[in-house]
Amino acid sequence: MVQAYIQRYVNRLNMQGVIFSSAMEKALCTVQIHKLIDDFYLANCGKYRRARLDRLAPDFEHLRAIYSGGPIIVSDDTGAPRRTLAAEFVTFMIESLELQSGMNVLHIGTNTGYEAALLSEIVESQLKVVTVGVNRNLVEGITNRLAEEGYGDIEVLHLDGFYGRTAKAPFDRILVTVGCTDISPHWITQLGIHGYLLVPMYFGGWYSLLKVWRESDKVLGRVVGSVGAAIEQIEGEGQLYSEDIRGLRFKQLDERVCEWPLWDGIVEDRLERLRDFWFYVGLRSGQCCLINLRQGRQVVASGIGLDMEGKGWAAITSGVYRLVGHEVAIEELSKLYTEWRDLEMPQMAEFRIEIVGGTRDRAIKAKPHWIVDRPLHNYIISLDET
Repeated sequence: MVQAYIQRYVNRLNMQGVIFSSAMEKALCTVQIHKLIDDFYLANCGKYRRARLDRLAPDFEHLRAIYSGGPIIVSDDTGAPRRTLAAEFVTFMIESLELQSGMNVLHIGTNTGYEAALLSEIVESQLKVVTVGVNRNLVEGITNRLAEEGYGDIEVLHLDGFYGRTAKAPFDRILVTVGCTDISPHWITQLGIHGYLLVPMYFGGWYSLLKVWRESDKVLGRVVGSVGAAIEQIEGEGQLYSEDIRGLRFKQLDERVCEWPLWDGIVEDRLERLRDFWFYVGLRSGQCCLINLRQGRQVVASGIGLDMEGKGWAAITSGVYRLVGHEVAIEELSKLYTEWRDLEMPQMAEFRIEIVGGTRDRAIKAKPHWIVDRPLHNYIISLDET
């Protein structure tokens, strides 16, 4: 019974195009998610109720929810909820690591132990995987469940992930599965010579998946994908956490809101172009955010937008793609679209990112370029000259 759910789960991921290797597919078929969860929140008609998962004799309804591929809201002994990443994102991120047998891997942001188990299967050694989390209750439960399922040699640590794991460095790969507003300098120093890290970095209202590596005396990066907004922010001592990021906003659809036609080239070709545009908007404006649109109390649409505070807001709604909002914000968004179009509509992957210490005095040859200030680093972002 369980294997049938797992096979449908893997088939769905294959259809989504996020499985690139036989090693990944084998790992997904081997690691049983439900064996790594006790309590989770089950959705029912838009409401959630806490459910106790019987790992030895699981209920059909529970298996259907766990292996749906969507995010799972798990809880520790206190009942505090934590949302896992959707299976599509977990699979894409691990495949993007390009793992090989015997690689040394650090995982920041353990949630259920699932990612760590997958990593150990792919590198063919539990001793090569370290996973850290800041929630003591969750970490203790994960340690016990991993051991029960035969993954007792994975090192599971209750630590602030900001500091990495110096004792096991250098790492060939570092995988971060919590959202960040900056990169820990400890992760960079713990990378091996040819190693790199993947981290969901906050740009323009959501988290882009950033690949970071060292090259000579520089730290460079590229955007290789997106994990959207449904990701937990990193916890710990707060150095990579920010309350200032512009998260979800709620706006009312009323008589002051107008609708404009969408510009050419945004959704006609590939929906990815919308994310490419929004990455550019995130470079140019600190007013990016996600917006839910309400009529009365009911949310009727959502999308990405600009919130110009007292001056108004504008959003490109998803599903039925529309440009709606207040005229002043729509005009501002239109200006940014014109800039992006004049740059020949660059994709996220076409931007080169250099991560430097907190100084803006250095000469920057690349033109055009943009600087994103963060607490620990500046991100100098420019279009690839090639």
